[in-house]
Amino acid sequence: VGSDLVLTTRWMQAAKFTVTFMDGTDVIAEFQGWDNSEFEITCPDLEDTETSEFMGWTDGENTYSLGDCFALTEDITLTAVWRDFVLYEVSFVSNGETVSTKTVKAGEGCILDVDPGIMDGYTFCGWSLTSGGSATYAQDEAFIPVENTTLYAVWTAEEPDGGGDASNPG
Repeated sequence: VGSDLVLTTRWMQAAKFTVTFMDGTDVIAEFQGWDNSEFEITCPDLEDTETSEFMGWTDGENTYSLGDCFALTEDITLTAVWRDFVLYEVSFVSNGETVSTKTVKAGEGCILDVDPGIMDGYTFCGWSLTSGGSATYAQDEAFIPVENTTLYAVWTAEEPDGGGDASNPG
């Protein structure tokens, strides 16, 4: 009835897990944390490319952004998630020939700074959405396309006396 009870402390090391960040087949970074610890996505935050936007990290089921947290319960690999930009082509036609093309991200604009060239006896007036149309956009104006677009140079005939009717040969 009166026996002594002996308690012994037994220490076990908590499990450590690794979070691996991948972009394609490249390991971008690795971090370690303790079992059931809260892991916060603090980096890396990848830069957008010319054609794609970095959206965050996925484990195949969940997508995480910078600042998101989750409980670390196992080794985990997070893969970069990319979304292709919607890109529009803006083509510039002068005298029946394409003189330049710009690639523009949807929602962004470009400056209409393309040199239309020279047309003897005519003055360049701006750009039109239709061949033979009136100048809708001025040179060096900002233009935001909503689809692939062709802009046509608008020319006005020069008259020695400064008068005359405008024409648009191309």
